[in-house]
Amino acid sequence: MTIELAPVEVVNPFARAKGEREENWYSPKLHTLWIGARGNSAFNVAAHELSHILLHAFTPYGQFIQELGMMQDNQVLNYCGIAARHGKIPFPIYGFAQEFKASPNRFRGIRNDFGWLIENYVIPWSHTWYLEQILEGENLPSVRVAREEAAIKALTVVENYSAGVLSEDDLFGHAITPEPSFEQVLPFASKVYESAACYSFGWNGEWLPLGAKHIFENHANRFGQVFGGNDPDEENLVSASYGHFYLWCWALLVQEFEKSVGTIDSKEQMKRVLNTFWALCDLALFTPIGVVYGRLRPKNLNWYDIHPGWRFMHTFAQLSAVGWLNDLSDFVEFQTAICRKLRWPSPDKFIELGMQLTNSNFLMHRDACLMRKQHPCPYLHLNTKRDAMERFIADHMPIYQRAEPDRLTIASSNARESIRVILNFFLPQYCWQVMTRDRLNLEEVLPKNLEVDTVFSNVSDKEALLDFIFGRVAAIAPRNFVPFRQFYAE
Repeated sequence: MTIELAPVEVVNPFARAKGEREENWYSPKLHTLWIGARGNSAFNVAAHELSHILLHAFTPYGQFIQELGMMQDNQVLNYCGIAARHGKIPFPIYGFAQEFKASPNRFRGIRNDFGWLIENYVIPWSHTWYLEQILEGENLPSVRVAREEAAIKALTVVENYSAGVLSEDDLFGHAITPEPSFEQVLPFASKVYESAACYSFGWNGEWLPLGAKHIFENHANRFGQVFGGNDPDEENLVSASYGHFYLWCWALLVQEFEKSVGTIDSKEQMKRVLNTFWALCDLALFTPIGVVYGRLRPKNLNWYDIHPGWRFMHTFAQLSAVGWLNDLSDFVEFQTAICRKLRWPSPDKFIELGMQLTNSNFLMHRDACLMRKQHPCPYLHLNTKRDAMERFIADHMPIYQRAEPDRLTIASSNARESIRVILNFFLPQYCWQVMTRDRLNLEEVLPKNLEVDTVFSNVSDKEALLDFIFGRVAAIAPRNFVPFRQFYAE
C-alpha cells in the first residue's frame, strides 16, 4: 500500500471558540477549561463544558483522541530531533513536505535525509490529523469529499504507527488478553453515494458532515440545560429549532419520538427521550479503534461501524427494534441490546480493558473505566454520585481559566507536576505551529494569564519558562527553524 501525504486542512484546532459576548471552551488535548460566562448563565455554561470533560474521559473515543495527540507530538519531536542534527529545519514542515513530494529533484544535493524523515514522520502525522478531522466531522472541504477508502487507509497508518510507539508494557505494564488484533476495517461501498467517510445532514440549505464533535455538542447542550442549576424549559428541550446545527441529533430523536410514540406532553415522556439520547450519544463513542481498543474490533466491521457519526445513525435506526430507554437503571441492557443487533463489541468489553491501563498519560480514562465498572454511567447521576464525581474531577483537574475574576488555576501538588501540566498545554500547540505556520508565535503556546512566579520558585517569568522548556527539548527551539523558502535560497 503506497502511503502519500494526507490532505490536512490547516485550520488551527486549538483556536478558542468565541461567542458574541464571551468565550467558553474545553480542549481535551490541552486539558484546559475556559469559562468566560458571567452571572446566571455561568452555571449552565459550566455544566455544558463539564459534559465535554466527562464524555472525553468516560468514552473510548476520548481515549483515542488522547492517543492521537501523543502520536502527533511524537511525530513532530522525532522529525525535529533528527533533522536538527544536520542543520536548520525548514518550516512549516508540512508545507515543506508538500513541496518536497511534488518536486523532489529540486532538493537533490541539499540534504539527503528529508525524504526518509517525511516518509517516517510527516506522512504519518498528516494521516493522524486527516483521520481526526474526518472522525470529528469538521466542516472542511477535504472532509466533505472524503471517501471511506481514504479514511480506512488513514486509520491503518495511525494504528500501525501507534503500535510501534506504545507497546503492551507501555500501555498495561504487561502483556494482556486479548492480544492486539487490529482487524482490518472493511469498506461498505455497495453504492457510490454510500462510500462517503461521513454521514451528511441537511441544515439551513447546507449539507454538513456528522461526526464526534456534533455528538459532544448535542450532549453538552442538553447536559447544560438539565444539570446547569436552573430548571430546564420543556419547550426548549423539545424544540428542534432551539440552538443551531449542534442540536441536530437531539432534534432527530425528538421528531422520531413524536412520530412513533406521540407528543411529548409530560416529564415522564421527556425522560424517555433524554435517557435514550444519553445512551445513544455514549454508545456512538464506544468505537473500537486505536492502540488500546482496536484489539476489540471483530472481523467484518466496516467503516460505518467505526465512525462516531455513522454509529449514532446506526444506533438511532435500532430504536424501532429495541424501543426507548424508560429508566437509566436499564442503561447497560439497552446499549447491550443495540450492540447485539449490530454485532458490535459491547461497552463492558471496553471498560474491562480500560481499567487495566497503567500509562501515565491515560490514567484519567483508566479511573473513569473503574467508575463505570461500579456504575454504568456515573456522570448522568451527579446527585447520587456527587462525592465520587467531585473526587474524580479533583484528581484530574484541567487547567482552569476564569474571566470573572480573571484567574488561572493549575491544580498540582509540586513543581514537577506543574511543568507536566504546562508542557501538555504548550507542546501540542507549538508542534502544530512548526508543522503548519509561517511564523512561530510563542504568546499563544502558554496560558495567557499564567503568573509563573506563583507556580515555580526558581522561574520568574514566561521568557524564563520558555528557556527552561527549550533547554529540555532543544531540537524544537525557535533558533533551529528557518522558513523553507529562505532555506531554498541558502
